[in-house]
Amino acid sequence: MIIKDYQLINSINSESFQSFLVYGPNEGLVRENIDIIYKNFSKGLDCEKVSLNGKQLEDNETVLNDEISTISLFSEKKFIILESAKEKHASIIEDSLSLDFKDTCMIVKQDNLTKSSNIRKLYEKSKTHFSLACYDDDIKVLSSLLEKFQKEHDITFDSYVKSFLLNNLSNDRMVIKNELEKILLSLSKDDRKVDIEKLKYILHDSAHTDFQQINNSILFGNTEKGSKSLEKLFNLGTNPVAILKSFNNYI
Repeated sequence: MIIKDYQLINSINSESFQSFLVYGPNEGLVRENIDIIYKNFSKGLDCEKVSLNGKQLEDNETVLNDEISTISLFSEKKFIILESAKEKHASIIEDSLSLDFKDTCMIVKQDNLTKSSNIRKLYEKSKTHFSLACYDDDIKVLSSLLEKFQKEHDITFDSYVKSFLLNNLSNDRMVIKNELEKILLSLSKDDRKVDIEKLKYILHDSAHTDFQQINNSILFGNTEKGSKSLEKLFNLGTNPVAILKSFNNYI
């Protein structure tokens, strides 16, 4: 069953809830949503975390079923995260979805999946398992995050500062949160207005993240994401030679 971010909490609390596929290019948002699922599933009780990966499925095809079927000896609940599964593992995952999860929650954490992905189809067609896509934050989402950030911390952005943030913040939710946290730490209790020059200095400090994003984007053919990171670095006054050197070292 396909769900959106705003349906996540209700899905966790629904009687049909058993497991989630959480996937997409926005790694920060993927991790944030998995954390939300864990907190709402565990409800403050002792909850054992179990990490599995595709390599383990190849070595032992029953390991996933065994973890789902086995009750935790020391905790009241169990939270299983399966990462880096491959399309050839779809049949193993499908078999596991037919089990009785009881006090167990399973998360299948993946990068971006195409519409033809068998793993994605399993979850999208299911009535008791949920599929949540986590794509890069667009301007509308980012603008909403900035407004929420201002209200929660009583911070003032003028139009120039807000425009600069919208054009230069990362598309990744976790990176955005880290950069906003840096802005928050730079402010005093008496002065909650963000200065544009200080802001440029703060974001310049996180420029290494954009070097990495540009390098990855070029190699994976994601020109849109690479262009946005490149534009951010240029706006911060980054020397183009430094970008070329970074890419050369990366290769």
